[in-house]
Amino acid sequence: MIGLGGGHLGAHMTSYGWDVEAVEIDPGVAAIARRYFDYRGECHVEDGRRFLNRGGKTYDFIVLDAYMGEDLPAHLCTRESFDLVRRRLAEDGSSP
Repeated sequence: MIGLGGGHLGAHMTSYGWDVEAVEIDPGVAAIARRYFDYRGECHVEDGRRFLNRGGKTYDFIVLDAYMGEDLPAHLCTRESFDLVRRRLAEDGSSP
């Protein structure tokens, strides 16, 4: 997940046994998700695009749920950003 918010969606997914890895730019938001909304998955505190750009791990799906106010951050809505997301998706839908 790019953008954790309150962590409700991530907590719901982990309750089904899914491995969830989130990236949240705001450490305070990540702390609130853990303390008040029972998010127990992995969480990296950094910019989502930077995180995707530096690693080689692939994912079955990537949820983009990052906001600055009411808008998506512009750097996450570019052709380059979506190409980066596509490269990080497992080709067969089953990441290692």
